Amino acid sequence: NRMDTGDITTLANPDIVEQIRELVQGRAAVKLREGPEDIKRFGQET
Repeated sequence: NRMDTGDITTLANPDIVEQIRELVQGRAAVKLREGPEDIKRFGQET
C-alpha cells in the first residue's frame, strides 16, 4: 500500500500513529502515489 494513510492523528492513542503507518506502508520511506479515482472521491457529496 503506497497511498497516504490519511488522517489517523485523532486516534485514542496518538503515540501509535507512526506504528500504524509502518504496518500499512512498511519501514522504508517510499514515494506515495495517488489512489484510484473512486477512493479519491469517497465521502464527497455529489
